[in-house]
Amino acid sequence: LKESIRQPLQELPILPLRDVGVFPAMVTPLIISRPRSMRLVEEVATGDRTLCLVSQKSPDQEDPAPEGLCGFGTVAMILKMLKFPDGSVRIIVQGVARARIGTYLQSDPYFRAGVETLQDATDDSVELQALTRNVLALFQRVVSLSPSLPDELHVTAMNLEDPCKLADFIASSMNLPREEKQALLETVSVAARLKQISRFLTREAQV
Repeated sequence: LKESIRQPLQELPILPLRDVGVFPAMVTPLIISRPRSMRLVEEVATGDRTLCLVSQKSPDQEDPAPEGLCGFGTVAMILKMLKFPDGSVRIIVQGVARARIGTYLQSDPYFRAGVETLQDATDDSVELQALTRNVLALFQRVVSLSPSLPDELHVTAMNLEDPCKLADFIASSMNLPREEKQALLETVSVAARLKQISRFLTREAQV
């Protein structure tokens, strides 16, 4: 088993998210409307474009403190930023890596914290291969049964040879409860992540 590898801490701006879970390698659009977040995005977009996305524990909280944010997030890059007439900003981000949030170093004008990036714990075992095939079959079944999921999702999943990327792609594609998405984000073991996704897909297929 290749263990999860921790990288040295880096200081990054922290962008709180209400109900959106962003996974590594996934491209996701985000609407930014809070003043602190808008300033963060504008400054990051003119710099190295790197930030850390962290979900709020309570989506209803307008201005969460560090204690109101989850302890794990996703290091991401801003690919594109668009400003709209209503004053809001839309950005397109791509996840880079899972991250553990360390000490918060700044609160104004926006949060900055020490961030430790994490690499997936994976292997080439027969068990992982079997888990991958099982999850793919379940995902195909759920996509075929659900009118809200396009068939192209399964085609994309079939072309993902890396079990890590497959697990994150399915997790980001499904309408999972916020707590379950966060649990998947915090799971560095790919086998454990696939098992969690398998249970969810089985439940969805039964429904």
